[in-house]
Amino acid sequence: MLFEEIPPIPDYLYNINFILGITQISLNLFIFLYIVIHLYAKDQFKEIKIEKRHRTNLATWALFFLLIFIQNSLLLINQFFIAKQNISTELDPTIERIAVLLIYSAFFVKILYIERVINDLKFYKGYFFSIAFLGVMIIIGLYLEAIKEIGPIQYFFIALLIFSYSIIPMLYLYLSIKTVGESRKNALKVSTGATMFGIGALLGPLNLKGYYGISDELDVLINHTLIIGPFIAIIAVIIIFDSFRKIKG
Repeated sequence: MLFEEIPPIPDYLYNINFILGITQISLNLFIFLYIVIHLYAKDQFKEIKIEKRHRTNLATWALFFLLIFIQNSLLLINQFFIAKQNISTELDPTIERIAVLLIYSAFFVKILYIERVINDLKFYKGYFFSIAFLGVMIIIGLYLEAIKEIGPIQYFFIALLIFSYSIIPMLYLYLSIKTVGESRKNALKVSTGATMFGIGALLGPLNLKGYYGISDELDVLINHTLIIGPFIAIIAVIIIFDSFRKIKG
């Protein structure tokens, strides 16, 4: 890290971050249960019938939100209960790697699915982005700490992060160009939501701690990413949910 001294973070930011963390967990769990109920529960009058491809889409979203729910829960428990103190700019390395693996696994599930759809629709053949994302996932997992140290190596890893978080938005944007009507509208929603989700996931003192000390204004901004990041992620999840919430029976 470039600067040894980390300025104190106001308590009110911790409190808001905790509330937003609980909101994220609750929202992810709600969406997961919402999908599961509509996929597998039976109406008292008739069984819900859903087209096969739409069912697969919902199943992958269910897995996506389950993995994100577990990741958010793990981070919240570690930061506020196991550590028995407010969030710091440090996180247990093992827990951090598990959290990264979970969020990347969630993204990988959706990338694999959307490339399958693109292949089925014959827009192109192959799983290029799935393979590329898996490679980035392995590299990030092995060299996680390098992301936080300012320097040329960090810029390389930031580029990898931006690329990996951009794959879902790019694929859904591509799908929106190739489709029409409701499918296009929903693909655009996912592209927008996934972009915001990636931004929200990357913002936070845990990822930006190397930039403390450059200026007082930047320190304040980094501190406030404690609430900016989760807030953006919550809005992103709502947008993504809106793309499939009208489950046709």
